[in-house]
Amino acid sequence: MDIKYNPSAVIDKLIQELARDGQKAIQEAYHTAEFDSKSGNLFDSFGCAVYYNGILQQNTISTLEPTAITPREWYGEPMYGRDRIIEYLTNYRPRSKGLTLIVAAAMPYYEILEKGKGYLTRKYKVITGANAIMREIAKKYSGKFGGRRKQGVASIRLAQESNG
Repeated sequence: MDIKYNPSAVIDKLIQELARDGQKAIQEAYHTAEFDSKSGNLFDSFGCAVYYNGILQQNTISTLEPTAITPREWYGEPMYGRDRIIEYLTNYRPRSKGLTLIVAAAMPYYEILEKGKGYLTRKYKVITGANAIMREIAKKYSGKFGGRRKQGVASIRLAQESNG
């Protein structure tokens, strides 16, 4: 019996697995968040997606169930968290080849909470609540966990191997 290796099928399977793991990560961020999202827009801005060789993979964007009824005003601009995360993930481009899982919060004020800026007297977990599970996911796939806190992004990169 001939067993044929189909790299495309393996990549497709990994993409779907990473997408499911990303959903778990945004759920974890939601459940460990240390703040109340009064308008619901900050939670609505949690999301994840999988990219392969820099390209967003179809049907891998996941978000939380939307709860915001009204937009959040930010410097006079009304915005919905769900719209912000979809726009962010659609326009995001990973820096490396191979598979990348991105988990992000897209509302601009998440950083104020995470870093305890302004009038806040402490720091709050926003998207960093996903960091522990993201480290577990990275270990599961022998990938690398990294983050760009300024942009509210936690990522896992599974580098593409070269044959030569």
